[in-house]
Amino acid sequence: MFRVRDEQLRTFDTQLNDRFVDDLLADLTPKLSQQMRVDRNRLRSSIVGWISDARKLGLRSDDAITRFVEKYAIRQAYREQIQVRLVSYLLLYHEPLAKGLNVKAHAAEVTELAAKTGITQDEGIAWLATILLYRPGHQDAGWVTRVLSRSDLPEEVRVAQVHQEAVKRGWIR
Repeated sequence: MFRVRDEQLRTFDTQLNDRFVDDLLADLTPKLSQQMRVDRNRLRSSIVGWISDARKLGLRSDDAITRFVEKYAIRQAYREQIQVRLVSYLLLYHEPLAKGLNVKAHAAEVTELAAKTGITQDEGIAWLATILLYRPGHQDAGWVTRVLSRSDLPEEVRVAQVHQEAVKRGWIR
């Protein structure tokens, strides 16, 4: 009778997982490279994290995990595209306010906030970036997150409420 030691089992699991990651990387790289420049090492690292997240959520089959990873990869590609467009928009149309600001970091912060609060429409994300750009002296914007997190309201209403509150606070006219 054969006996499998724990180290052998861990090595086998690691090799299977690495092969699964490599297969996903091979599948996703051409899909994503049509939309953006792909850094394979960064994508590989993301895939490993997304697989871990999928397993934490209870997904067990390779098909379910693959769909989960593909969804997150596409979402990440979209987020990076909107960040590039946001940087261009802010520099073109709000140049005086953007001076002295790390516009790339601002765009990343806004897209992260949008992703966290379920704001998906480009116009809403651009409007949030503009409102937060006008924030005097980087005042606390916790209220923005609270308003945007109201899942009982449609996205457009939440962005409009942020705009109305920003006007009340004197951030914008």
